[in-house]
Amino acid sequence: MTCTVIASLKFIYFPESLKFTLTQGNYERAKIDSKKIMEENGDRLVDYLNVAELIDKYAQQQEQQQEVSKADQIKVEKQSIFKLFFTTKYTIWNLSLIVICWISTSTSFFIFNFYIKYIQANIYVIGVAMGFSCFGYLYSDIVVQRLGFLRCLSISYGVASILIILIIFIDPNSISVYIYALIFFMLKSFVCMSFSGIYVSHIYLFDSRILATSYGICGVFSRIAMLFIPIVVEIPNKSIPLIILMIMNMAAFGASFLLKKIDQ
Repeated sequence: MTCTVIASLKFIYFPESLKFTLTQGNYERAKIDSKKIMEENGDRLVDYLNVAELIDKYAQQQEQQQEVSKADQIKVEKQSIFKLFFTTKYTIWNLSLIVICWISTSTSFFIFNFYIKYIQANIYVIGVAMGFSCFGYLYSDIVVQRLGFLRCLSISYGVASILIILIIFIDPNSISVYIYALIFFMLKSFVCMSFSGIYVSHIYLFDSRILATSYGICGVFSRIAMLFIPIVVEIPNKSIPLIILMIMNMAAFGASFLLKKIDQ
């Protein structure tokens, strides 16, 4: 008896509803199911062909609609990046200010790679001291978490400006080389802190849809500025590169107070 029931079930087919099959995009299955149902109902072949034709028309309409939707989506995506810069809140304002910060940070970070040979002190001790400045990346996270990214930028640029002023006016021969190296260590540490801070700041300053573009724009401006570092370093008056560096950090210090956090 059980074998008979199982054998009979083998020949029974329960199709899904045509609406569900069409919604799933399985148009060939819909035509097969329609034909089977119509044959069981005793409908004519002509009626089935009409139904199959309607299914084909529906399939073509769905494909055309999908192509139009994809084209519209691509068009919106291409236009959205440009439009977002002018329509989202504070984007142009923040971008203008953060570019100043990027130029100041990148210039401050790389300029001593060229300028160190002109420092009137033991450049090996100073070089080692600046090498340990990587700790600035570590405590920048602590500052950001406790005080916020704006305070992190303000502190790093403010302290860097003060330290550059000390380097300009202090005679390296009048103090211990280790104290002088400590000043450079602190300077480079706060520069590293600002480097970490500007990367984090983009998350709070720009819409997520233009985040990568904002990094790219800032990177382009900072790279262009770095092209002039070897030229600036070779100015005969060796105080001028430091004065330029001080002005840039003071400008970035002011810019950090004007940045506006967007609503997430």
